[in-house]
Amino acid sequence: MGVLRTFKSRMKAGVVKAKKHKRSDSCLRKKNSRYYSSYITIGVFKMKKKTKIAIIIISCIVLIVIAGDLANGNFVTRNNQNLRNALKSIKSDSIQLNEVVPFEWDVVYTFGPYASKASIEEIVGFQSTDIKENNINEGMVHLLFVKEEKVVASILGYSESLGYRLDFPSKVIFSENAQFDVTVSDGIVVLTYRK
Repeated sequence: MGVLRTFKSRMKAGVVKAKKHKRSDSCLRKKNSRYYSSYITIGVFKMKKKTKIAIIIISCIVLIVIAGDLANGNFVTRNNQNLRNALKSIKSDSIQLNEVVPFEWDVVYTFGPYASKASIEEIVGFQSTDIKENNINEGMVHLLFVKEEKVVASILGYSESLGYRLDFPSKVIFSENAQFDVTVSDGIVVLTYRK
C-alpha cells in the first residue's frame, strides 16, 4: 500500500509519468476514466525484444573477447614472472635449464641488441604479437621461449631490473638438457651455458 501511495503522490507532483493502457488489468489503477500502470517501466523494460537480444549478444561477444585476451595474453606475462621467480630462487652452483624453467618449452632464443621484429620472426620461423624488437641498446636480456611455434615467454629488459641473466649462444633446445653454471653478481643471478 505504501509503495502505491508513494507512486501516486509522485504522479501528482509530475515526477513520474505512468504508461497509459487501453484495457483493464489487475495491475492497473483507474483515475479520471483512464487506466495507469501501478509500476514504473523504465530503461530495459521499455526496450523492444530485438533491442534486448542485440544488447545481450553484443555484451556476450565483448565478454568473450576480453576473456580470450586475458587468457591468451596473460599466460606469457605469467610465464615471464614464473621464470623470474624460479631463476632468482636458484641455490646451487649448476643447473639443468629443463629442470628450472617452470613451463613447457621446446627452444629458447637469445637476440643481440638492435634485433628487429622481422629478423626475429625470420629466425624463429613464425610471426607473433608477443615477439618484441630490441631497439633500445646493448646490455639488455632478450629471451624468447617457444613451444610448437608459439611464444610461451618473451623477456626483454635489463638484467638489473629482471634480477637474472642467461648467457648462451643463439639458441638452446630443450632436448639438449643444457647445463648452466650459476653465479650471483651484485644481486643478479647469472646463468652461463656450459659446453
